[in-house]
Amino acid sequence: MKKSNVGYFYFLALLVVLGSCKSQKSNKTQQADTETSEDMVIDEIAYPMEDLEQTNDSSIFTVIEDSPEFPGGQDSLMAYLNRNIHYPKEAMEKGIEGTVYVTFVIEKDGSVNKVQILRGIGKACDEEAMRVIRNMSRWKPGFQRGKPVRVQYNIPIKFQLPEE
Repeated sequence: MKKSNVGYFYFLALLVVLGSCKSQKSNKTQQADTETSEDMVIDEIAYPMEDLEQTNDSSIFTVIEDSPEFPGGQDSLMAYLNRNIHYPKEAMEKGIEGTVYVTFVIEKDGSVNKVQILRGIGKACDEEAMRVIRNMSRWKPGFQRGKPVRVQYNIPIKFQLPEE
């Protein structure tokens, strides 16, 4: 690694650490602020990438200049998830609660691809979270230096039994 690239590497590492701290704090704040936010909080983790010319067409970015956006914005995304996630009967009967962390890639055309569970709470809830993410409409894609790019996106989906 060239000496000039070492400083850039440390800068990237610092941004990742700072971004993680910020998103954890904002997630807790969002969860406390509104009922909608209790059901779902968006977590964007990103860092600057090398020149676009140095990346190949299949590179997946985690932080970019112009982030992807669900049609209608963040509020519409939360409304979509609240309307479409159905608590699995099996999980309800067993009293399973918790947060399923889902990651996926928003492609250059805005389609959702590569849906995976980062951390799950059980098969039924995990599958329901993946089903809803796979069925999302196309997003406004993310852009880096004016070009559409593939972007990894993470969403925690909270399953909480109603209080009796």
